[in-house]
Amino acid sequence: MLTSVDPWRPIIYKDNFGGLDHSGIIDKINPILDQCASSNTYLEKDGGVSSVRDSKTNNSLGPIAWDEFAGLRDWMTPRITQAVANWGLPSMNYVVDLSWINRHGPGAWTDEHVHRATAFVATYYIKAPEHGGHLLVRNPLEYHWNYYPEGDDLSKEIWKPVEVTTGDFVLFPGWLPHKSDINRSLDTRYVLSVNFIVAPRYR
Repeated sequence: MLTSVDPWRPIIYKDNFGGLDHSGIIDKINPILDQCASSNTYLEKDGGVSSVRDSKTNNSLGPIAWDEFAGLRDWMTPRITQAVANWGLPSMNYVVDLSWINRHGPGAWTDEHVHRATAFVATYYIKAPEHGGHLLVRNPLEYHWNYYPEGDDLSKEIWKPVEVTTGDFVLFPGWLPHKSDINRSLDTRYVLSVNFIVAPRYR
């Protein structure tokens, strides 16, 4: 009987942390996002808003440093250690470089991008309503498979969803192309993103 063999390291890891007061965080971030709406990043589409420029302008680590995320920070530390080991990355001091929150109302989404000069990315789904869309990742073997005849329409294999619900925590390398699915619910989706780099003294 034919079986599949995958000798490669997994690229994406996921867990769920449900111990946050989401309503308090949403009340705190909304005024910041409202101020960011007029100078929004080009990646946010159809009404999506990101606080990424606010974090960069204020030269801060962003929302991940808030007291409200203290429990999440403690919870994710051993999971990051595990992912780094599983990826085979050097055992170095990986620290937060920047964090931000994206808000996607009905129909909104984030366009395709990578996180340059970033070792890996963590995303935490503060609020992921039903039918609110998933994380979409691009097949890193796309260009190799494109040399073959399409057969069963390989174009359908380019983008794959990583299904998410409220409280989900996803880790992936910064080089992996990704975007968000369209929010097809009548509610609003809130996602925290965190960039991790090697601490400057190790670089």
